[in-house]
Amino acid sequence: MNGDANRKIGHPHWKNHLPSSEFFINLIEIPITILNLLNPVNEAIPKSWDPLLSSRVRLRDRVAFWVDGSGQEAQAVLVDFERDRSFRMQVWQGWILQRLDGRTTTREVLQEHAAGALASEETLEWLDTMVRWLCANGMAEIVGSPLDSPPLAKSQVPSSKRTSLKTGLMAASLAICLTASLLLVPQSRTWLVAHLLPASTVVIPTIEPPLPPRNAESIIATASGTLTEFLVKPGDVVPAGTEIARIVDLPAVAGLARMRDEIQRSREKRDEFFRSADDENYLQEVKHLAELAHELGERETVAMPTIIKTPFPGKIASLAFNLEGRSLTTGEAIATIIPAGDIRHLESKPAVTMLGDQ
Repeated sequence: MNGDANRKIGHPHWKNHLPSSEFFINLIEIPITILNLLNPVNEAIPKSWDPLLSSRVRLRDRVAFWVDGSGQEAQAVLVDFERDRSFRMQVWQGWILQRLDGRTTTREVLQEHAAGALASEETLEWLDTMVRWLCANGMAEIVGSPLDSPPLAKSQVPSSKRTSLKTGLMAASLAICLTASLLLVPQSRTWLVAHLLPASTVVIPTIEPPLPPRNAESIIATASGTLTEFLVKPGDVVPAGTEIARIVDLPAVAGLARMRDEIQRSREKRDEFFRSADDENYLQEVKHLAELAHELGERETVAMPTIIKTPFPGKIASLAFNLEGRSLTTGEAIATIIPAGDIRHLESKPAVTMLGDQ
């Protein structure tokens, strides 16, 4: 009975004395924290960005430069971050992008310019997103991780025995903590996979251009022809019936000029026949001139520009800028508009930008 009772009550199993998984995860982070304290430059870099910042990235294409408002030339950069939009980079950010030559890691570039580059997490988040976008769009490539970086030059190799001893102690403590956590706590393996993979295994996501809002309605071309100009810009809040674009039948317009020249020549012939009293040819030319005038009127109607208008009040979400000056077909989408009912704060000011006379 006593034995059964002891088994029911149960003596604590040795596994029940083990600390929780959080204890071992914290144990793993101890040597990393110590390393960060010894190297303050690394303290501002979040661990989630370590793999990419520790990679050697090389720009493939030339980055266009622009003159900064402060007069800085060839230091500030203009990079097409998203379609129909661009970001103005700070001077030091442009400096960092120029240094992405594949010979040093992104972290080393930051360390060389650590005066202001590491002070803000927003800065690091920008750099992380920018490098991923450059890689995803073929303008940069990851050429290697710190594991296959070229060896340091002799002048860069630390000669202090204290440094070597410090490095050895940190490596030993890290190895002990990792081994203990792997053997005793399965949850720590997931943490290790997420945090300690080599940089070469980083998957660069493909960043697609921003799509129009789901509640945006398409505005389509109601006639075929050439879209000569847009009369609004994205973000404009417009009432119903606002003119947003012009579509012109350019061949018909060109035909009008030829028709007017022909009418002018016919008038000259008519006047000449009148002066010479050639009644027969005069009457034929008058008849021909009337036919030309009638045809000209019909062509002028066809050649009139087609004005595309907003079907309802709302906010212009996007314009197909690549369509300006291009031939369109009836039914092709040229813009998107968010209905006024879906806009929380509909501005009352007229925001239509007129680009020409009606």
